[in-house]
Amino acid sequence: QKKSPRCCFTCKTCPANSIVNRSQETEKCVECPSCLRPSPDRSTCVLKDVEKFSFLNGDSFSISVFVVSSVGILCNIFVMVTLIRHSTTPIVKASSPQLCYIMLVSLMVLLMAPILMVSGPGDTTCPLQRYIIGLGTVIPLAVLFARTNRINVIFNRRNLLTNQLQKMIMSIKYNILLVAIFAVIQFCI
Repeated sequence: QKKSPRCCFTCKTCPANSIVNRSQETEKCVECPSCLRPSPDRSTCVLKDVEKFSFLNGDSFSISVFVVSSVGILCNIFVMVTLIRHSTTPIVKASSPQLCYIMLVSLMVLLMAPILMVSGPGDTTCPLQRYIIGLGTVIPLAVLFARTNRINVIFNRRNLLTNQLQKMIMSIKYNILLVAIFAVIQFCI
Protein backbone atom coordinates (compact mmCIF):
# COMPACT_ATOMS: atom_id res chain seq x y z
CA GLN A 1 0.00 0.00 0.00
CA LYS A 2 1.32 3.34 -1.07
CA LYS A 3 1.37 6.20 1.42
CA SER A 4 -0.25 9.43 0.26
CA PRO A 5 1.63 12.65 0.90
CA ARG A 6 0.38 14.88 3.65
CA CYS A 7 -1.22 18.12 2.50
CA CYS A 8 0.30 21.26 3.96
CA PHE A 9 -1.03 24.80 3.72
CA THR A 10 -0.64 28.13 5.39
CA CYS A 11 -3.44 30.30 6.59
CA LYS A 12 -3.75 33.76 5.12
CA THR A 13 -5.74 36.46 6.84
CA CYS A 14 -8.49 38.04 4.83
CA PRO A 15 -8.33 41.78 4.07
CA ALA A 16 -9.94 44.23 6.48
CA ASN A 17 -13.39 44.46 4.87
CA SER A 18 -13.78 40.73 4.10
CA ILE A 19 -15.40 37.65 5.59
CA VAL A 20 -14.42 33.99 5.40
CA ASN A 21 -16.77 32.06 3.13
CA ARG A 22 -16.58 28.41 4.21
CA SER A 23 -17.86 26.21 1.42
CA GLN A 24 -17.65 22.40 1.30
CA GLU A 25 -13.92 22.04 0.81
CA THR A 26 -12.40 25.49 0.59
CA GLU A 27 -12.38 28.72 2.48
CA LYS A 28 -12.38 31.93 0.47
CA CYS A 29 -12.25 35.58 1.42
CA VAL A 30 -15.31 37.49 0.25
CA GLU A 31 -15.37 41.28 0.42
CA CYS A 32 -18.37 42.92 2.08
CA PRO A 33 -20.32 45.55 0.09
CA SER A 34 -19.61 49.21 0.90
CA CYS A 35 -22.67 49.61 3.15
CA LEU A 36 -21.77 46.51 5.22
CA ARG A 37 -18.87 45.51 7.46
CA PRO A 38 -17.67 42.08 8.67
CA SER A 39 -19.06 40.69 11.92
CA PRO A 40 -16.58 40.20 14.82
CA ASP A 41 -16.13 36.52 13.99
CA ARG A 42 -15.82 37.35 10.23
CA SER A 43 -18.57 34.91 9.27
CA THR A 44 -21.18 37.32 7.88
CA CYS A 45 -21.51 40.90 6.67
CA VAL A 46 -23.58 43.15 8.92
CA LEU A 47 -24.84 46.72 8.54
CA LYS A 48 -22.39 49.48 9.43
CA ASP A 49 -23.20 51.61 12.42
CA VAL A 50 -24.38 55.03 11.26
CA GLU A 51 -22.87 57.81 13.30
CA LYS A 52 -24.67 61.11 12.88
CA PHE A 53 -24.56 64.41 14.62
CA SER A 54 -27.61 65.56 16.50
CA PHE A 55 -28.11 68.66 18.56
CA LEU A 56 -30.97 66.89 20.32
CA ASN A 57 -28.52 64.44 21.91
CA GLY A 58 -26.28 67.21 23.25
CA ASP A 59 -23.47 66.77 20.71
CA SER A 60 -21.18 69.81 21.15
CA PHE A 61 -20.28 70.09 17.45
CA SER A 62 -23.94 70.09 16.45
CA ILE A 63 -24.82 72.65 19.09
CA SER A 64 -22.02 74.95 17.93
CA VAL A 65 -23.15 74.65 14.28
CA PHE A 66 -26.70 75.43 15.35
CA VAL A 67 -25.60 78.46 17.40
CA VAL A 68 -23.38 79.91 14.64
CA SER A 69 -26.11 79.45 12.01
CA SER A 70 -28.70 80.99 14.31
CA VAL A 71 -26.50 84.01 15.01
CA GLY A 72 -25.98 84.47 11.25
CA ILE A 73 -29.72 84.29 10.62
CA LEU A 74 -30.38 86.81 13.40
CA CYS A 75 -27.76 89.19 11.93
CA ASN A 76 -29.47 88.96 8.54
CA ILE A 77 -32.85 89.66 10.13
CA PHE A 78 -31.36 92.69 11.92
CA VAL A 79 -29.93 94.07 8.67
CA MET A 80 -33.22 93.48 6.86
CA VAL A 81 -35.24 95.24 9.56
CA THR A 82 -32.77 98.14 9.49
CA LEU A 83 -33.13 98.42 5.70
CA ILE A 84 -36.93 98.34 5.97
CA ARG A 85 -37.01 100.98 8.73
CA HIS A 86 -34.76 103.32 6.76
CA SER A 87 -36.19 102.58 3.32
CA THR A 88 -36.90 106.26 2.61
CA THR A 89 -33.28 107.40 3.02
CA PRO A 90 -31.26 108.14 -0.15
CA ILE A 91 -28.57 105.56 0.68
CA VAL A 92 -31.05 102.69 0.94
CA LYS A 93 -32.89 103.84 -2.18
CA ALA A 94 -29.60 103.99 -4.13
CA SER A 95 -28.62 100.47 -3.04
CA SER A 96 -31.65 98.91 -4.81
CA PRO A 97 -33.34 97.57 -1.67
CA GLN A 98 -35.29 94.88 -3.53
CA LEU A 99 -32.04 93.22 -4.55
CA CYS A 100 -30.75 93.61 -0.98
CA TYR A 101 -33.84 91.84 0.36
CA ILE A 102 -33.43 89.01 -2.14
CA MET A 103 -29.78 88.62 -1.17
CA LEU A 104 -30.49 88.67 2.58
CA VAL A 105 -33.28 86.09 2.29
CA SER A 106 -31.10 83.79 0.20
CA LEU A 107 -28.25 84.13 2.70
CA MET A 108 -30.65 83.22 5.52
CA VAL A 109 -31.72 80.15 3.55
CA LEU A 110 -28.05 79.27 3.01
CA LEU A 111 -27.42 79.59 6.76
CA MET A 112 -30.18 77.04 7.36
CA ALA A 113 -28.28 74.39 5.36
CA PRO A 114 -25.86 73.43 8.19
CA ILE A 115 -28.83 72.96 10.52
CA LEU A 116 -30.35 70.55 7.99
CA MET A 117 -27.05 68.70 7.66
CA VAL A 118 -26.76 68.25 11.41
CA SER A 119 -30.35 67.07 11.69
CA GLY A 120 -29.41 63.84 9.92
CA PRO A 121 -30.18 62.17 6.61
CA GLY A 122 -33.76 61.61 5.54
CA ASP A 123 -36.00 61.35 2.50
CA THR A 124 -36.77 65.08 2.59
CA THR A 125 -33.61 66.56 4.08
CA CYS A 126 -31.13 65.08 1.57
CA PRO A 127 -32.70 66.57 -1.60
CA LEU A 128 -33.56 69.76 0.29
CA GLN A 129 -29.90 70.25 1.25
CA ARG A 130 -28.81 70.15 -2.40
CA TYR A 131 -31.35 72.76 -3.47
CA ILE A 132 -30.76 75.01 -0.48
CA ILE A 133 -26.99 75.04 -0.93
CA GLY A 134 -27.25 75.49 -4.71
CA LEU A 135 -29.84 78.25 -4.70
CA GLY A 136 -28.45 79.90 -1.57
CA THR A 137 -25.09 80.24 -3.33
CA VAL A 138 -26.28 81.20 -6.81
CA ILE A 139 -28.84 83.86 -5.85
CA PRO A 140 -26.41 86.18 -3.99
CA LEU A 141 -23.93 85.80 -6.86
CA ALA A 142 -26.69 86.63 -9.35
CA VAL A 143 -27.62 89.69 -7.29
CA LEU A 144 -23.99 90.81 -7.33
CA PHE A 145 -23.90 90.25 -11.09
CA ALA A 146 -27.07 92.32 -11.59
CA ARG A 147 -25.70 95.14 -9.42
CA THR A 148 -22.37 95.10 -11.25
CA ASN A 149 -24.24 95.23 -14.54
CA ARG A 150 -26.20 98.27 -13.32
CA ILE A 151 -23.06 100.06 -12.16
CA ASN A 152 -21.38 99.32 -15.49
CA VAL A 153 -24.27 100.93 -17.35
CA ILE A 154 -24.22 103.96 -15.03
CA PHE A 155 -20.51 104.68 -15.35
CA ASN A 156 -19.89 103.51 -18.90
CA ARG A 157 -21.81 106.11 -20.88
CA ARG A 158 -19.65 105.57 -23.97
CA ASN A 159 -21.23 102.21 -24.73
CA LEU A 160 -23.37 101.64 -27.77
CA LEU A 161 -26.58 101.00 -25.85
CA THR A 162 -29.58 103.11 -26.72
CA ASN A 163 -31.21 105.26 -24.08
CA GLN A 164 -34.22 102.94 -23.93
CA LEU A 165 -32.03 99.86 -23.48
CA GLN A 166 -30.09 101.61 -20.70
CA LYS A 167 -33.35 102.41 -18.88
CA MET A 168 -34.46 98.79 -19.21
CA ILE A 169 -31.18 97.47 -17.79
CA MET A 170 -31.40 99.96 -14.93
CA SER A 171 -34.95 98.91 -14.00
CA ILE A 172 -35.42 96.78 -10.93
CA LYS A 173 -37.75 94.42 -12.84
CA TYR A 174 -34.95 93.57 -15.28
CA ASN A 175 -32.51 92.91 -12.44
CA ILE A 176 -34.96 90.69 -10.57
CA LEU A 177 -35.65 88.83 -13.82
CA LEU A 178 -31.90 88.33 -14.26
CA VAL A 179 -31.62 86.88 -10.74
CA ALA A 180 -34.64 84.64 -11.38
CA ILE A 181 -33.09 83.31 -14.60
CA PHE A 182 -29.91 82.36 -12.75
CA ALA A 183 -31.97 80.70 -9.99
CA VAL A 184 -34.00 78.66 -12.50
CA ILE A 185 -30.83 77.53 -14.27
CA GLN A 186 -29.34 76.40 -10.93
CA PHE A 187 -32.57 74.67 -9.92
CA CYS A 188 -32.62 72.73 -13.21
CA ILE A 189 -29.00 71.65 -12.82
